[in-house]
Amino acid sequence: MADAAITHLPVLLLGETGTGKTLLARLIHNQSLRAQGPFVQVDLGTIPPSLVHSELFGCKKGAFTGAQEHQGLVRAANGGTLFLDEIGDVPLDVQACLLQLLDHKTVRALGCERFDRVDCRFIAATRADLKAKVAEGDFREDLYFRLRGYVLFLPPLRERGEDVLIVARRWLQETTGGQRRLSLEAENLMLEHPWPGNFRELRHRLD
Repeated sequence: MADAAITHLPVLLLGETGTGKTLLARLIHNQSLRAQGPFVQVDLGTIPPSLVHSELFGCKKGAFTGAQEHQGLVRAANGGTLFLDEIGDVPLDVQACLLQLLDHKTVRALGCERFDRVDCRFIAATRADLKAKVAEGDFREDLYFRLRGYVLFLPPLRERGEDVLIVARRWLQETTGGQRRLSLEAENLMLEHPWPGNFRELRHRLD
């Protein structure tokens, strides 16, 4: 992670839902040369496809029905880090604009003729198999390779052995001051559980 933090190269975080990709993205930003700049997180999986372009790159008033002028999240990240969560969900036309941003550091708002310069560092994350999406024609190959400046894989909790117990004990210590402890039976059950929701599920169960 330290190597990824000290460069300006894009970072691609791979892992299932709940494995800590957002936390790692913030840590990389906080240890980078852009730590004093903004950290702008965009969950692409929650934005309707028809609105992704305007949300990212901004739009002029009246660019489409009901559109209000705004700068977009990419411009908000100028001088800092743009964290694109679930990059695999982004439409192909927006992928082309992201490639333009990566290659030329320029963006154009919807309904605007002018390109503006934006300097931000890319961190992208996904639970999807991007290589498979490239093969299926759902993800641009050039963008896929451009994002792979540094690739970090976060393994699921079920593959991390007794890490689940270490994390659970630490979480209970921090949240209860040591007033709650795991029984031996509870620890054995935790080691056997597949944890499909990973750390997110673990914290929910401990709460």
